[in-house]
Amino acid sequence: MSNKKKSRQEREQTARTRGSQLMQEQRAKEKRRNAMIQGGLLVTVVAVVVLLVVVVLQYRDRQNEPATAPARVSDEGGFVVGAEDASVTVSVVEDLQCPACQAFETTSGATLAELAQADDTAVEYRVVAFLDRASTDDYSSRSANASACVWDQGDAEVWRDFHDSLYVQQPAEGGAGLTDEQLVQLAVDAGADEEAVEPCVQDGDFRGWVEQNTQAVSETGVDSTPTVFVNGGETDARTPEELQAAVEAARA
Repeated sequence: MSNKKKSRQEREQTARTRGSQLMQEQRAKEKRRNAMIQGGLLVTVVAVVVLLVVVVLQYRDRQNEPATAPARVSDEGGFVVGAEDASVTVSVVEDLQCPACQAFETTSGATLAELAQADDTAVEYRVVAFLDRASTDDYSSRSANASACVWDQGDAEVWRDFHDSLYVQQPAEGGAGLTDEQLVQLAVDAGADEEAVEPCVQDGDFRGWVEQNTQAVSETGVDSTPTVFVNGGETDARTPEELQAAVEAARA
């Protein structure tokens, strides 16, 4: 009788021991599984962080790389018309979407053209894109790119005619600007080679340069257009008489 009871007790103890072992084994498996999951999540998080760092660094590198610039621009990123060895340079920072720039061009554009024809004077046009927010299709940047496309072809007179026509056809702020097709047509009407200028305008070949050039101008403290300089010094001269006087003073 006692042997049977003892045997039953042993069986119960064995069952309890086995149950405890199974529970411990299950807990150990869960710990290993949780550790693996946490380890996998950690590896994933680290991989994502590394990938983000690489992407950010690559983006910064691309931002810091000089963008392709049109030919023959000045060190300041301007289109220079006039004497190569000019003793006086009038620099105009302008945005082709800017109504005040249009007014300045209407009033004093002919005077700037005359100054550019003098033996000792040059006019530097620094076209920036401050006013993309003033249109629904980034017209400021697109027109600046088109201007660079025409300049890159090498004929300053063609560029000047195109530049003038952009102000004549300047769209009102707040809506869409001229389409790329219209910009190309104005360039061709000014004398540009359609086969060369069309893909440049359509593909935005100089958009990166326009962006970097605009940023560089902004970093000099210029935050409005038009801004006029004579031999590097900012001037309030806006009328033909004032511009002539400022140039004469620089010559003296």
